[in-house]
Amino acid sequence: MRGLNERLMDALTPVLPTMPGTYTGSHDTYLAFNYDTTGMEYGDNQPAVERALIQVHLVAPMTANTVETRKAVKRALFAAGFGWPSMTDASDKLGQHYVFECESVEVDLYEDGR
Repeated sequence: MRGLNERLMDALTPVLPTMPGTYTGSHDTYLAFNYDTTGMEYGDNQPAVERALIQVHLVAPMTANTVETRKAVKRALFAAGFGWPSMTDASDKLGQHYVFECESVEVDLYEDGR
């Protein structure tokens, strides 16, 4: 099974440069993502699956037109099997910042089975 980071990278990289956690690239318009997890469907004192609460951050200069990019992020996440994302405008005077939130239920979040 593919890990969550890999699924998110595969879904989002065609839209914009993407990185988990803190973006360290050189582009001024990019995506970064993070997620929190919680166990679900407990049996034998342990969860059978984990629910991932995902945040994808679109960062762009204030002058950029991001309307189509925002639509593309939502479509890419949904097409990759994640729930349809909500979007919050967290922009400030330094630039545009849109936060997309969605979730996924994963049997195995990590590629190495941790």
